[in-house]
Amino acid sequence: MDNKEKAKSIATDIRHLAEWLENASEEEGFYPVSFFSEAADRIQLIQRELQFLEAMQGERITHWIRQDQMADEAPRPVEEKAVEEPAVHSLHERFLIRKFSDLTQALSLNDRIRFCKELFLNDGKRMNQALEALNAYSSFDDSLRYLRRLDGWPPEEKGAASELIELLKKHFS
Repeated sequence: MDNKEKAKSIATDIRHLAEWLENASEEEGFYPVSFFSEAADRIQLIQRELQFLEAMQGERITHWIRQDQMADEAPRPVEEKAVEEPAVHSLHERFLIRKFSDLTQALSLNDRIRFCKELFLNDGKRMNQALEALNAYSSFDDSLRYLRRLDGWPPEEKGAASELIELLKKHFS
């Protein structure tokens, strides 16, 4: 099943859950005892399907990044030894150890949503402009100064802010 079919299947499951919720009550506001556990099971199934879809998309993005990196890399001299990367277990960890020429490639869908909400006043356009500006900087220090001047940037730099700063470090390393 490809990503489009999987997404349609998930949407159908969500619609069925909504219909089931609307029809589950015989009297207004009263649900059968089994309703809640069955609803939780259905929601968990939808959540697993969404996580699978996100992982598939992440693998696809990783594949595109690798293809792009291979196209950009010049052949190495034979005597040069390759640096071994540490063993990585999750897709997220694989993203974190890679250097990205474009910061938007380093962000998962969840990161984009969270960063937009927590760091850019829930303004997607503002976030995209900031990422474009960050990509244009030539040093980590300059990009960090830019972020700290943004309206709404958290002074403590914890949570999402800290994660974006870590991605910037990878970007400029």
